[in-house]
Amino acid sequence: MKILVYMVISLCIIFVLVIFAYLIYKNNDLSSQISRLNADLINRDTLIDVQNAKIAQDKIDLEAFIKEREESQKHVQEKYGKIILDDTSCKAELESIKKLMGEFFE
Repeated sequence: MKILVYMVISLCIIFVLVIFAYLIYKNNDLSSQISRLNADLINRDTLIDVQNAKIAQDKIDLEAFIKEREESQKHVQEKYGKIILDDTSCKAELESIKKLMGEFFE
């Protein structure tokens, strides 16, 4: 009977050691996963910062482009906005438009 009790206690101790070893293994595995995820998070933060800087630069470039386009449109409207007609026939209008287009593309 005494041997049976020792065997049961031994099996319980072995079982607890096996569970303890498994928990140590899982802890190590989870720690390495956490380290990898933290590194990925840092990389993503860096990428987000780079993308935010690019978006800010694109916004500045867009504002400059819009301003330049408005100035260009004003210039074109001032220079080429009026069609000068001697008479109101279709041929005269067409010739005036061709003349303006020729000046525009020079």
